[in-house]
Amino acid sequence: MVGHTGFANRGCEAIVRCTAELLRQTYPGLDVVASSLHYHSDVQRGAPAGVTMIPAVPKWWNALPIRLLAKACWGSAGWRLATAPLRGPVRDADVVLSVGGDTYTADYGIPRYFLAVNRCVFDEGRPLVIWGASVGPYENAALREIMVADLRRASLITARETATVEYLESIGVQENVRLVGDPAFLLEPEEIELADAWPEGDGFLGLNVSPHLGGSAACATDAACELASYAMDRHNLGIVLIPHVTGARDDDHVLLREVYGRLSRPERTMLLPQSLSAAQTKYVISRCRFLVAARTHATIAGFSSCVPTLSLAYSQKAHGLNTDLFDETTYMVNTRGPEWARDVAPAFARLVANEDSVRSTLQQRVPIMQERARAGARLLAPYLDRGASADGT
Repeated sequence: MVGHTGFANRGCEAIVRCTAELLRQTYPGLDVVASSLHYHSDVQRGAPAGVTMIPAVPKWWNALPIRLLAKACWGSAGWRLATAPLRGPVRDADVVLSVGGDTYTADYGIPRYFLAVNRCVFDEGRPLVIWGASVGPYENAALREIMVADLRRASLITARETATVEYLESIGVQENVRLVGDPAFLLEPEEIELADAWPEGDGFLGLNVSPHLGGSAACATDAACELASYAMDRHNLGIVLIPHVTGARDDDHVLLREVYGRLSRPERTMLLPQSLSAAQTKYVISRCRFLVAARTHATIAGFSSCVPTLSLAYSQKAHGLNTDLFDETTYMVNTRGPEWARDVAPAFARLVANEDSVRSTLQQRVPIMQERARAGARLLAPYLDRGASADGT
């Protein structure tokens, strides 16, 4: 597995852990190697069972000035040096999975490092599978041309939303594309003891906000505070503040700590610690009555626990996921607009009013998404020597 950025992003952690488990179930005895851009912290958190973790980049890559110099001045040679630790493991692999999830969206500009990793895979003559991905849309013609060239060279693209499949077809990429489900739909929650910490109320609203939301960080914290107060006062809910990415430049915990302080109602609110794993965080989400979340994999944890969930969408992936689950985007707020915050409370009110029907829909649709995720693993059979049959026997 390549393209993994680190377990501090619980979504990345969920993808890697669920993919590893899915592969081991489907192909018993398979050796799985996962590279990480944050190798040392990931090892401290604990590698998935049966998975060998390796560094994705050389030690010098962690020195910011050298990394910036490589990006700015060294061109393709610099990127080749940056991917040097991957060449041996890639050469030895039967198949290479690019597991970034949203790496191939247009949200972060040209993904130069990840394209360099793809070059490494192509150079070594190994099959590249873009795994459980959201792709596009590429409004910039130059970016679209660059990305389409790589997408066409991939041996297989497993797309996690119907919208991605349709978009790829629209830009002429379709022969190597298959629809799957995000592997994180299969994440098993890990129970933790929080008996004395649960807030008071008629159930809990799990709340996640991210610096990626439109506008400023102040806008995101204001919207979170307003929604939390509304949920407490109008619906008598306790509030559980849920960071899903921590220890990074876009740390959710920083925003949520400010929200917690501004609410000043400790008996009605709880801020989760930064130390929880993806599985532990999913357990907390599964205990919530409702979830409002910006991070895609926080919403997947809610959806797959059949918790009525409102997505605060900052990228295209939330649109596709909501459409596949609900056939519409009623339970999503597009935060790219200038005044998105005013739409959150009315959207949450719709979610509360339709609580039972939303839960019922999730109970019907989530098993479909989980089966799609399992089917994705079976698509790898042609690339694995021991995968002559799709069920691993």
